[in-house]
Amino acid sequence: LNISFATSGENAVKLVTLDPPDLILLDVMMPGMDGFETCQKIKKNALSKHIPIIFISALNKAEDLLNGFSLGAVDYITKPFQAEEVLARVNTHLRTRKLLKEKDLLINQVVNRDIHLSALMESMQEGLIMLDRHRVIRSFNPAAEKIFGYDSSEMIGKKFECIIPSIGSEEFENYFEGHPDAKRSHPKGKNFILEGTHKKGLTIPLELSISQIDFSPKEGSQEFEFENIFVGLVRDISQRIESEQKIIEAREIAEKANKAKSEFLANMSH
Repeated sequence: LNISFATSGENAVKLVTLDPPDLILLDVMMPGMDGFETCQKIKKNALSKHIPIIFISALNKAEDLLNGFSLGAVDYITKPFQAEEVLARVNTHLRTRKLLKEKDLLINQVVNRDIHLSALMESMQEGLIMLDRHRVIRSFNPAAEKIFGYDSSEMIGKKFECIIPSIGSEEFENYFEGHPDAKRSHPKGKNFILEGTHKKGLTIPLELSISQIDFSPKEGSQEFEFENIFVGLVRDISQRIESEQKIIEAREIAEKANKAKSEFLANMSH
């Protein structure tokens, strides 16, 4: 536990700006700038406004207490005080401060990851669909909207099977950890050729790969662990199949032409 002291309100404001503490114990009666004014200046600074302040003072009138709390203090201890009481209150507010920092850290992690994932999903040409381990759709990028004809707002919260019916079959059940009927494991990231269902009821030939996002924190990291999230990468292969079919048809025509040419030349030789 590192403790710093300031001999006046002016020094306290400078010290807090240079090295923001987790908690401030502030006497009301100080030379020059008193505790109330010091508190006010600390709370006006964006870097220090969230630091909890406990007033310690012999001033124990109701208006003094109300003034301290109105300026942003989290507690008010009147003199004379018991050391045990001060330590108990300090420990309580330090624990609260730690929990608030952890909450802010978690929120920042979620926001940053959400920003990065959103940018990635918006820019992709392939349909990118994020799922939980129960195969419930969590996000649906613009390319997926184009492939299936659904708006993302229509798909969030729906099961993946509503657009790819075969995803509920035994072949895929072990791709999603925690599935109650899992019997054997499959390698993740394998590509599958299957059919999807368009909003208009049309059948779409698709190529699908499923992978898991690893949100496990590194050893020694203060990051929080997230639930298992899976990514389905979907490609509409209608044009590819059509092109392949045209190649096959062209090859068959060429083979028939060659056969006819050979038969004609054979007949001419006779």
